[in-house]
Amino acid sequence: MKLLSVLLLFVMPFVVACSNVNQQQPQQNTVDTTTFFDVHTFFKNEIQQVQTTPYFIYSIFTNNNQQKDSTVIGNKDFAAIANEFAQIDIRSTNIRSAYVENAFNDLTTKSVTLNYSTNRADLPIKSIDVLLDNEKNTVKRIFVKSIQDNADSSIIKQYSWKAGKSFLITTTILTKQGTKYTNQRYVNWNE
Repeated sequence: MKLLSVLLLFVMPFVVACSNVNQQQPQQNTVDTTTFFDVHTFFKNEIQQVQTTPYFIYSIFTNNNQQKDSTVIGNKDFAAIANEFAQIDIRSTNIRSAYVENAFNDLTTKSVTLNYSTNRADLPIKSIDVLLDNEKNTVKRIFVKSIQDNADSSIIKQYSWKAGKSFLITTTILTKQGTKYTNQRYVNWNE
């Protein structure tokens, strides 16, 4: 009985102090601390790396009739084409809340995939998938889907960037009359 009294003597001040601390702390506003993967900076760094390394860069353009045209391109042309990727950014505070982040580990590809997606019709970037190498924690690939609705057509762009190697832009135009045009631009510098 004496032991119980001694324990209560030491424990009670602690319990009372803890309950007072909880009562004294003001409620804090919740701040969105979610950190999205910075694809914008990733693309800008990759573009800069290509421009400062003497790569042999070539492009293959495939038109709607599946005719291919391959050309060697220089740094200026590379930057002009790759700049589409550098424009992709969903981290600004006015649109970030419209995107949902999901992450999953894909054992078959040994990748962690970060997915950002939205259902808002006014936002052209519909989804971004970032595949990170499980072991090195480096980017393997990034996929982006964009849809722009116009009065007479919809433009669907699918972007694929293979880190340090190449990229592909597939553009599909769907007219209101049901006509579909698709072309692809593949650019390679290190594959």
